[in-house]
Amino acid sequence: GRPVTVSIENPGIGSVCSHHFLPYGIQNNSNSKIVISYMPNEKLLGLSKIGRFVEWCLNRPSLQEEVTELIHDKIKEIAETDHVYVGLFNVVHTCEITRGAKQYSTTTTEDYSGIFDSAEMRRTIVDGTK
Repeated sequence: GRPVTVSIENPGIGSVCSHHFLPYGIQNNSNSKIVISYMPNEKLLGLSKIGRFVEWCLNRPSLQEEVTELIHDKIKEIAETDHVYVGLFNVVHTCEITRGAKQYSTTTTEDYSGIFDSAEMRRTIVDGTK
């Protein structure tokens, strides 16, 4: 089989940082996106359900690192597969803009397992969503 890959580039998707209680999320002007890929065994997840599931995970205050791990672990559990990749790319945190460093920067986090332990495989998935 081949991995199923979903790229979410909806600027309406985001969360609230549980550290500063300020929003973070996908922005059109920063090449922000969420990439989820998994190698299905018996269960194939609906593409729109993945997007809704990601929104559900982001619905409560959390750190970007925590939500990345949560999405990874839950996709692994629901799809019953050991092969999952989750990347949150170039996410804009308003706490970076309004507090502390007061600069515009972005944050990328990844969590992966199985076939995605291979850097080549991760590169193929991420480059394929550009």
